[in-house]
Amino acid sequence: MDIELCRSWCLVKSTNLKLLDYQNKWNQLEKEDNPFAVVVMTHLKMLETKKDKRQRLDWKIDLTKNLYGKGYTQEQIFALFTFIDWLLILPRKLGMIE
Repeated sequence: MDIELCRSWCLVKSTNLKLLDYQNKWNQLEKEDNPFAVVVMTHLKMLETKKDKRQRLDWKIDLTKNLYGKGYTQEQIFALFTFIDWLLILPRKLGMIE
């Protein structure tokens, strides 16, 4: 893509990536300490558990627990948990801890 701005040109190159391409690479994602791997895993589980909210709760807990073993800072854990919580939405009844 070429962009002209103030008579200057900039060539932008990008690579397209589909998160669904990582469905078959779950084991690889689990081993990664890159926070983006958690983002991809959360997205994949959001799609997979669309109709099974109980399974979604289980994955939400599992993904969150795994954050602590990755060596992330408290700030990173909180940010990633916030993302997981936002994407893996649960019905009010399942989301409440009694």
